[in-house]
Amino acid sequence: MLTKMRGIKPEIWTDSKFVRLSPLARLLFIGLWNHACDNGHVEDDAVELKIRLLPLDNCDINALLDEIAATGQIERTDGWLKVPKLPVHQRIDLRYLTLCARCADDPETVFSDADKRVRTTGAQRAHDGHPKEKVRGR
Repeated sequence: MLTKMRGIKPEIWTDSKFVRLSPLARLLFIGLWNHACDNGHVEDDAVELKIRLLPLDNCDINALLDEIAATGQIERTDGWLKVPKLPVHQRIDLRYLTLCARCADDPETVFSDADKRVRTTGAQRAHDGHPKEKVRGR
């Protein structure tokens, strides 16, 4: 399962679909973004999602996923979840493009292997292993 850094836009807190979700469904929805590939796919594995996203909460992950799906914010198909608007609402760094097995079978996929950019040594991010001196410009 993937783990990505994602941003949360301030508008989400007043989004008409988002505010209709229960608090745990809201948290699960945001948590899905961290585990989705850059096209928005996540394996539909309730046990794995429960362990990774809501480990101590007394809840039914499948019921929460159904609640989110009922608002159209995710789709459940063939053992996969999809956050359809994730590629639109997130800033995808093509140097770190992450795809999954579902990307090849999804006709609505936004990104493909052809979109990957080559990382150069100068393009690495601070948390990719640069010594602190280089990060701070020393």
